[in-house]
Amino acid sequence: TTEIYTLSLHDALPISIDGSNSGGTDQSLTLSNTAASGTTAVVWVASNGTGAGSNNITIKNCNINNGYITAGSSCIVAGAASSLATAGDDNDNLTIQNNNISKAYVGILAQAATVAGALDNLQIIGNSIGSATVASYLGLDGIMVAYANSALISKNTVFNIITTNPTPVGITLSTGVVNSTISKNNINNIVYSGTSGYGARGMYISTGNASGNLTIVNNIIAVIGGDGWNTFNNTSPIGIYIDGTTGGLNIYDNAVYMTGNLTQNLATVTTCILFNTTTITAIDVRDNVFENAMNNTANSTAKNYSIYSSAPAVNFTQINNNDYFVSGTQGVLGYLAADITSLAAWRSE
Repeated sequence: TTEIYTLSLHDALPISIDGSNSGGTDQSLTLSNTAASGTTAVVWVASNGTGAGSNNITIKNCNINNGYITAGSSCIVAGAASSLATAGDDNDNLTIQNNNISKAYVGILAQAATVAGALDNLQIIGNSIGSATVASYLGLDGIMVAYANSALISKNTVFNIITTNPTPVGITLSTGVVNSTISKNNINNIVYSGTSGYGARGMYISTGNASGNLTIVNNIIAVIGGDGWNTFNNTSPIGIYIDGTTGGLNIYDNAVYMTGNLTQNLATVTTCILFNTTTITAIDVRDNVFENAMNNTANSTAKNYSIYSSAPAVNFTQINNNDYFVSGTQGVLGYLAADITSLAAWRSE
């Protein structure tokens, strides 16, 4: 076990931090930041700018935890050398694999600043991000990525982000994430636990690119909670939230299960998957299971959708072979210009 403040990899040659004692997958090395406040990380992969990133870094088989879970703390940051809070270009070929990551506001934050300096070949694979111990829960986000090309985020478990901070998220794909795959992740127990009218998100995707070529495949998203609100923006629980100008989406073979009680005395809304804007285009949605069993115990006029789209039908290149389930009088199969309550009506749109 090693206690450190921040391990900084800056203008680094290829480096591998491997916590296995056997050359296998045991996690025998613990990296901890013992600070209790400030802007901190445990591992910092730092760039001096476009063309001057830290390349070919591998962080694997470690236990990684920060000293506190409030704003400013992260476990792994890939960004600029000038500041932990600043995006940094060309930290390429970064691999984060088979680590236990806990006790921070953000688990993994990997962000470039420009299209030209996008993080090429980012690999976040097979990590456990979260904790079974309340004091070591994450405070807001599991994985956050911006400006990445050909990224693979796969086989991670992101769990127990249970917080009074508004809108916790399991995995965020932000501006400039393109040509990437998010597959076989298990995202569960992401919950806003306060009483001010918010909800969590399993995934949040807003790339600012109409031809982003993203594949979201074989993920499981379950128990995404909150007390709810009567609009989607920044508020009610949502399994997969797609926003802004985002296109080139292949959404296949995912299972999203929403369950739990809402307590706001409002006509709250929830949905397994949300296409929030008319500028979401080139959408291919096939072979998914969307089940919403949420219930508002304070207001019977609530609506819980399996699918909700502000994008018109013409924006979908395919939407086929999906299973839609809703429960009780508050369950509504889908929304496309208006509420749709039967599969036959949904198919006719």
